[in-house]
Amino acid sequence: MNVGYVFSHNLDMLRKYFSILKSLRYLKETLSLPLTFVIVNIFFTLYITLSYFLKLTSQPIDTAVLIEVSGDALINLTNFICLTLISSRIPEELSEVKIIAGKLIHKHKFKTKQLDEVLFLLNRIEKSEIIHLTASGLVEFQRSFILSAFGALLTYGLLVFNIK
Repeated sequence: MNVGYVFSHNLDMLRKYFSILKSLRYLKETLSLPLTFVIVNIFFTLYITLSYFLKLTSQPIDTAVLIEVSGDALINLTNFICLTLISSRIPEELSEVKIIAGKLIHKHKFKTKQLDEVLFLLNRIEKSEIIHLTASGLVEFQRSFILSAFGALLTYGLLVFNIK
């Protein structure tokens, strides 16, 4: 086995990983406030839709308004689910990289001194924190957030609607 090739190949791969990690941190900082506005907009739209459908039981609503509100709700619901599922994959992928780094450390720990720099970088990967996308630190995008959000939306929507 050509140790020089393995060393340079792994070093390039690790540098690319740290570059991706740096980009993810920048992405997290940059998208925090816009994600907050997107989430607030989605919840307001879903709350308005819920109120229209709850009013539908007590009084008739124009069909055109009902179709428009339903379309908006469907689009926002799709956006919310996609945003949450895709954002929750980032920490999962980083966790997998950390697990692989741990396996590589264990596998190559006593091989050669030339791999010391690679092992050092792998140790850094294994001990690095996992990045979660958040909406201004208020909401952490995980799959469980979908169920919690819909439960809160339905509960508070029904409470507000039933206040006379």
